[in-house]
Order: sequence, then structure tokens, then C-alpha cells
Amino acid sequence: PALQPQPSLSGMAVTDDAKEVALGMVDVGTLAELKGVNRSWLALARRVLCSRLSRCEGQPAPTQMAEITDLNIKVLVDAGRPWEAAAAGRMLPSLARLRWEGFTVSVAAVREVDLDEDEDEDETPFLGGRAKAALLSCIEGNGELPLKLLLAAVACAGSGEVHGIPVQMMRDDSVSELVLHGQNIGVPGGMLIAYLVPVMGGLTKISLAFNELGEEGTKAICEALKQNKQNKILKELNLSGFMGTNIGGAAGAMHVADMLGVNGGLTKVSLALNELGEEGTKAICEALEQNKTLKELEISGNMTGNSNIGGTAGVKHVAKMLGVNGGLTSINLSGNQLCGIWTDWRGDQHGTYTTEGIIAIANAIRVNGALTKLSLAQNGLEEEGTKAICEALEQNTTLMELDLSGGYPSFNNIGGAAGAKHVAKMLGVNGALTVTNLLGNQLDAESAKMLAKVAKQKGISLCGIQRDQTTADFSHKNLKPPDAILLASDLSQTVVTGGLTSLDLSSNQLCGSVYGTYTAEGITVVADALRVNGELTALNLSFNYLKDEGINAVCEAIQSNKETKLALLNFEYNGIGPGGANAVAAMVAVTDGLTALDLSSNDLKDEGVRAVCKAIQSNKETKLASLNFKNNGIGPGGANAVATMVAVTGALMTIE
Repeated sequence: PALQPQPSLSGMAVTDDAKEVALGMVDVGTLAELKGVNRSWLALARRVLCSRLSRCEGQPAPTQMAEITDLNIKVLVDAGRPWEAAAAGRMLPSLARLRWEGFTVSVAAVREVDLDEDEDEDETPFLGGRAKAALLSCIEGNGELPLKLLLAAVACAGSGEVHGIPVQMMRDDSVSELVLHGQNIGVPGGMLIAYLVPVMGGLTKISLAFNELGEEGTKAICEALKQNKQNKILKELNLSGFMGTNIGGAAGAMHVADMLGVNGGLTKVSLALNELGEEGTKAICEALEQNKTLKELEISGNMTGNSNIGGTAGVKHVAKMLGVNGGLTSINLSGNQLCGIWTDWRGDQHGTYTTEGIIAIANAIRVNGALTKLSLAQNGLEEEGTKAICEALEQNTTLMELDLSGGYPSFNNIGGAAGAKHVAKMLGVNGALTVTNLLGNQLDAESAKMLAKVAKQKGISLCGIQRDQTTADFSHKNLKPPDAILLASDLSQTVVTGGLTSLDLSSNQLCGSVYGTYTAEGITVVADALRVNGELTALNLSFNYLKDEGINAVCEAIQSNKETKLALLNFEYNGIGPGGANAVAAMVAVTDGLTALDLSSNDLKDEGVRAVCKAIQSNKETKLASLNFKNNGIGPGGANAVATMVAVTGALMTIE
């Protein structure tokens, strides 16, 4: 259609009155922006906004903030500025009513509502139950209540929490980290947070993982973050999914990408397990080709079949982005079927192997000078893909951390011993890497020893342990004897694990499967590392079926280490018999620093219990305060030995 004539002010002098007439034709969003130009425009724009948003029928328009009693929420929402409701609740002392076509909300009544719901929040719908009933009593009007009005009322005047969202604290800008993992807030919760975030100046972190925000909730949050584009305080955003997408898949990814294109403050974003697909991944990557402030990106998938980025199709967009982005220092691409194959929970492999995607990543690594941390774990790289990455890293001088680990149940990422040769060659010439993770790759003993030899020469971790790390949890990782050799390499190097004080290796297969072939080779190498490690204070080896041979090796190593600081030792469920108990006894007889020892669920019998108790009695310097003998087939003889030991051991506080 033909353009319509626009109002002209050319015949009027440019006075404040003329400007105010002109501003009467301007949309609400522009008026809000004009407030930031200077004091003169602030006053003019505020008067026009007051008239448009706060005039009551038959009453003069308020001229200053203290006079505002009513606020038209629909106009604000239509203008894309719903968070102004929260700002109004904080800044307008006389605000009494929120209005929407046909509806009026009593602000004072909303302030009195207790939003903290007594019912199970996992079962209660967001703003459901008694809280919703109380809020509805604050609202007059007929017809279906607009959700956006209800959320604006809560953002403006709500007290307490809704599904963990600290509404009043957020409105008062007294929250620095908003962490709401798995709170079942859904779309409405995402929208409510979006109504509050733009009025917060001190927020540094938002974590809304596992909340089923959907596309609509994600869109609202991203729009809010776009308004905060000048805010450099907010650094972290976590929107990860869990059993399914959190952000609404590719559709939600589009909104995230749009936000990343303008937000200059975020340095860390997690979009893991969100079913981004190729389309969503492409949008994110294109945004990051321009965004130079984001440092860490988490877009991992699931190793058992759920690629986050769309598999081999999506990885090409990631590679293209990495080839030009100079800002990212860390990216997690684990579990994304980068070579087109994946392994299910039974260990069966699916898909068709291809190196196209991983070669594209390798080529990007050759030219990328910013990345210092890269995870390609659980991707079925096999030997050919591993070779491509390793050849690229022979030239790369900036990457410091690399995760190539496999995983449960039988996921071989690097191609076993064949791939390990390429890794060892690369480690021998790369001058930057200090941390790698090669666990869970179905190596054989010889390839594990080969890697350990290179790692010790270069001072490199093979198990992903950071040099300043104090605790390491490797429980339930399905680690096998060759993995124990890699762990031993780390434990024997002070430069790698000098800060490590607590190590959990429980529920693995360090001596092989309980129903398979037993070997003490791996645990013996770990024991050798314990002979020289002087920093560990807690060691958990439970549920590994070490048997007497493995326990003997560990106890002899601890006994021989005059610098050991071990205080907590857990040997539960390891098939220890009387022979192994004798090794434990010899250790506790001379180890003064031990404060807790768990020998439960073994097969010590009376003979083994007597040996341990006698050793404890003999150690006049013992600090043992907790001892667990449960489920060891103890008879009267063993019970008498325990009673005798307890009677003379002053430090012992707990015994089972």
C-alpha cells in the first residue's frame, strides 16, 4: 500500500511542548530508550510514558514517579518490555494497581500472598495450588486471565519463592547467582525469570538446567538477556537438558543464537543435551563466528545415541566456526557421534563410520590459536579419527587439555591399542598439553604402559586430573586393569597430582571382572605409585574385588611409605580373606595417621579379625577412630578379639 502522510512539526518551534507532542507519536520502547539520552530527554520521555502507561480515566496524568498509582501492563508487554513491571514494583512507592484490558490487580494484595508452596513442587504446576488461588483473589475481571499479567503481578509485588525462584530477592537485586537445576519451572518459570533478570545489576550466573523451558521460555530469557547486552557482570548461562531438550530443540537454539549475536558479557554457556540438531548448531556457530567474548561452550551429547549437534552434519558447522573464532578457549563436543557411530547400553554399535566430520575438526585445530581445552570423549573416533586429531595436535601449540576418554559399557573411543600409538606419538612431540584423559578406551596393558612412559617423561596427566585438583572421583567408571596403569602414572608424578588429597576408585574392575579373569597387574602398579605418593589423605578402593593379592600389594606399599598421610582407607567388598587381613594388620601396626578403616563385606572370619585387632592394640600411636568389620562371618572368637581391642584403644569412637 501507498505510504500514508506522516504528521509534520515543521511549522512549530522546537520547544519542550513541541517535543512532547512529537513523543506522543513514538512507541513505548523508543520512549524508554530516549530516557538515556540526557536529562532533558529523560524528563520529557518520562512525562509521556507516565501519561501513556499510568493515566486513569477522568484523572490528570501523573507528572512524577511518586504520583503513579496505576500501570498498564498490556502496553508494556506489547512493547516487549514486561520486566518494567518488576522495576515499577521496586521504584514506584504509590503503585496500587496493575491493569490489563478488563482486569485489575491489587498490588498490595499480591504483596501479602505467600508464594512458597507447601505441596510437592515436582508435582504442583508452576504457580499452582494454594499460591495460584491466593493470587487470583487479588485480581478483578472477567474471562480467561492472561498468563503474562499473572507473571507481571508476581514480578512486580510477589514475595517468597516460586519453585525455587527467589522473586523478591531478584526484584531487589540481591541475588548474584541464580541456580535452579531441575526445579520443574517449565515455560511459565522461564518467563517469570525473564521478567526479573533485566532489573538485576549484580547477577553473575544463571543456571536453569533440566527445567523444560521449551522454546517459549527460552525465547523470553534470551530476549531479557538481549536487554542486558551492556551488562558485563553476567558471565555464565547454563540451559542444559537431561533426558530431553530443555530449550525446545532447534527452535530454542535460534533464540539463543540471536542473543549470543548481541550479548557481549557472557563468557560461559552450556547447551548440553538439548537436541540442537544441525539447524540449531548452525545458528549457534554462525553467531559465534562474530561473538569474540564467549570463552567456554558446552554442547555435549549422550554417548548412547543422542547427538546434541546433529552428528556428522552438525560437526561441520562447529569446525567452520572454530576455524575463524578467536575467542573460545574451551569447547565440549563429547558424545556427539562425530564419526557417525554410537554404542548402546548393551555395547552394540550402530551407524556408519565416517571421518569427514572429525577431519574437519582436525583441520580447524591446525589453525585455531585460542583453544586451550577440547573434549572429544565418547565419539567413536576409532584409529583413523584419532590419527587425524593427533596429527593436527603435533602442530598445535596452544591446546593444554584434551579429553579422548571412552565410557561405559564398552565404548572404545580412540580405537584401542592401535589408536593409542598415535596418541603416544603426539604426546611425545606436543609441547603444550599438560592434561589428557584416556580412560575407558579398552587399552591393553602394553599400550597403557607405552602411554605412561611418555606421560612421565613429559609430566602429563592421562586421567584428566588438574594440577590444582584436590579431590578426584573415578567411581563407577568401569575402569579396567589397563586404566589402573594410567592412574598409577598420574599418582606417581608430583607435578600432576601433588595437590590431590582424596581419591575415589570404588565400584570399578581394577583387577578384572568378578566373573572374568583375575589379574593383579593394574592394582600392583597403583600400589607402586602409593609407595611414593605423600599427599593422599583419603583412598576408596571398595567394590573392586582386589582379593588378597591386590590388598597385599596396596597395604605393603602404604606400610613402606614413610611420608604417607593416608587417614581414611576403604576396602569394603573386595573378597579379602584371612591372608589379606594379615597384610592389613601389618600396615595398621605401623601406620600412625590412619583414622578410619572400612573392612566391611569381606571374608575375614575370626582369624582375620583377630590379626587386625591385635595389630591395632600393638600400635601405641594409633589415631584410629572409626573401624568397620560388618558382614565378615565373625564368630565368638572374633567378637572377643574386638572387645579386647576396644577396651584398650582410647582413640576408637565408632566400631561396626
